[in-house]
Amino acid sequence: MAPLRLTKRTLLGGVLALCVAVPALAAAPRQAVHARLVPAAGHGSGAFTASGAGGNTVVVSWKLSVSGLSGPARKASLRTAGSKKIVFALCSPCKAKSQGQLVLLGSVWTRIVSKGGTIVVATRAHPAGELRGPLKRA
Repeated sequence: MAPLRLTKRTLLGGVLALCVAVPALAAAPRQAVHARLVPAAGHGSGAFTASGAGGNTVVVSWKLSVSGLSGPARKASLRTAGSKKIVFALCSPCKAKSQGQLVLLGSVWTRIVSKGGTIVVATRAHPAGELRGPLKRA
């Protein structure tokens, strides 16, 4: 097995995430979560999906689509469940259809898949979140 190389260091929601180049893990099953986003305040709707596979580090690919908001989506975030919440910024500002990737510790991704979390989409009129939806295992 080739040694791991450090490629980037990022601070996400108070958690230091180290992005490393890792060999592909063919045996690791892909896990997925999804959320239907409904108005927490204001109006609109949306959907979120994410999937990832790996071991100690997991590259999570995500897609977000929103419509009918009171204005442009200023920020979308993923909040883990439980008493010790971790918040990951997905996009800021966000398009009506956005996508991206997060590199997470395998333990954090396992926590999200098993215990869920919440997706929150904020607008200028509703900075605490115009849309929300609980993450569920797909």
